[in-house]
Amino acid sequence: MSQTKISRQREETWCSLHQRLSSMEFDLQGVFPRPVATYVQTQADSLSTCAGYVLSSILTTVCFLISLQCDVQLPHGKQKANMFTIFIGPPSTGKTQAIRAITTDPLLELFNQKDIANPMLNKCTAAGLGKKLADNKSGFIVSSEISDALGRLTKADDCDPALLCELFSGEPVTFTFATKNDQTIPSSLPFAILGGTQMQPAATLLTAFNKGQGLLDRFLIHVPQCLRPTPDDTVTAQAALQEHNFSFSDLVSAMYDILDTINTFTFTDAAKRRLSDINANIIADINNAIKNGLVPPKSKTFDFVVRLAAGIHVFVYTCSAFLDGQDNIGPPPPEIDLSSLEAALTFVEHCEAQKTVFMQVLSNMISPVLEDVRLQPSQEDVLRAIILFPGRIVTYRSFTSSGPRCLRQTTSVEFQTAITKSATYGKQFTIKVPRCKPIMVFLKKHPDTITDWQTVNEEVYRARFDAPCSVKITQNIQAAVVAHEDLPEDYFRVG
Repeated sequence: MSQTKISRQREETWCSLHQRLSSMEFDLQGVFPRPVATYVQTQADSLSTCAGYVLSSILTTVCFLISLQCDVQLPHGKQKANMFTIFIGPPSTGKTQAIRAITTDPLLELFNQKDIANPMLNKCTAAGLGKKLADNKSGFIVSSEISDALGRLTKADDCDPALLCELFSGEPVTFTFATKNDQTIPSSLPFAILGGTQMQPAATLLTAFNKGQGLLDRFLIHVPQCLRPTPDDTVTAQAALQEHNFSFSDLVSAMYDILDTINTFTFTDAAKRRLSDINANIIADINNAIKNGLVPPKSKTFDFVVRLAAGIHVFVYTCSAFLDGQDNIGPPPPEIDLSSLEAALTFVEHCEAQKTVFMQVLSNMISPVLEDVRLQPSQEDVLRAIILFPGRIVTYRSFTSSGPRCLRQTTSVEFQTAITKSATYGKQFTIKVPRCKPIMVFLKKHPDTITDWQTVNEEVYRARFDAPCSVKITQNIQAAVVAHEDLPEDYFRVG
């Protein structure tokens, strides 16, 4: 039903949403130093496309090269720089040529030169993806229309979406078949996804991702300002690139070679402190959401930042060396500095802000087909209901039988937890009644002895205190409480 709601939206709706997302301020020089940013912009102009498409393609490609050669060291262990990136824009804005010139052609040339089995996939079935990864020990899904390539992989009857989640996280996966041998994908397998699509297919795809498995969290969604250069600008950019003595394929080949000498990337002390702050803020947001019964932030910001920082570190180092005319380029520093980390954070925060707005709009579109939110009672709700329960004594059985309907499913543990926090309004203790198990009871205080009325209203409490006890509070229970607390025999007689 949600997919139907999306398909019924007018084209003007998607154009308006694209304009809103793409107009969110972003500067390429916030990611790359000026000379490198100028080169990337010139590369985009020469392809008659936008810098945003080229940027996403560069970063995902470089991260895949890093995954093929080395790891990124974090306090909790090593990880691959696997990235899932989707950029979104209208038709005829240059998505295909950006992917072909930055990713597909340079990687094919590299794999042919190095005699490496081509790990790139354009379109595949679930079984085909598993076999490819198990055989090649690496994989890269690349498509200028990624919604078609990923659509079938997100269908429950074709492939478990958790597979892509596990590949992002570097977990091992084993496929068991009835008619052939098991296929095993090892842990820390180099894998990436890069593709472009349009607004409506992207909306359909993201809705399919957002099923609670965490797949949506693992995709970096970029909606750039995809204004194409004029033909004259394209000719000028092509002439400017010819002045350089290298092609983008040369850059890709050089990055692969220099990464061969590095086993693990680490971070400088300043970058480690910044990473710790980022992680602490993310953890605090998640913990606060859990405590307050809210939806926790759905993002892999920390993983994105770490992996893209490595990609930016390698690309800026290599591209700067080429622009400076260096012939023999040594390996990049094994420590990723703070500037690369901040650049990655800038790009990730921009993309995550766009994704947040995108998903809010989609949620509003499909909200009529969703059920209303069913909030669960908190400990404060249970405590307040116990205090205002009619009569001077409350037991678990009486509360779940005659209490508010929304709280009658309260467990005995929740009941006991609540009454242990209600010392201001009464006391809890256990009594023994003939032919019954020990009973936990809550005996309310007289209103005249209470000074703190922040939890409940005093007038309501007095009225409930003087109300008759529940029929579930038997004479035997009342007598046991009277004996336990040395109360007058007529204490529970009201009216």
